[in-house]
Amino acid sequence: MIMGDTCTRGCRFCAVKTSRTPPPLDPEEPQKVAKAISQWGLDYVVLTSVDRDDLEDQGAYHFRRVIQQLKTAKQQQQQQQQELSIGFWCIIKEKWQQQQQQPTC
Repeated sequence: MIMGDTCTRGCRFCAVKTSRTPPPLDPEEPQKVAKAISQWGLDYVVLTSVDRDDLEDQGAYHFRRVIQQLKTAKQQQQQQQQELSIGFWCIIKEKWQQQQQQPTC
């Protein structure tokens, strides 16, 4: 759940803490969320959030930043995997070529 643990609404069916003036958003949350999800190796994630009626945009910009960081982290992870697999195949090709050059008995 992003945007903190305190909601600005007091829905009776919900067990989330409520306050009309919750703490400010964590500016590092987008990076923290992206890092955690990357470390967990998840391909699919569902983000939920508290309601933040105290913010002018109700937290939309913050939510957008989290999603952007997730996408950036995913792209970096895919690029690293591609670089690893290219390196892996180069090693295999090199070993195969070495074997082809060795005389057979």
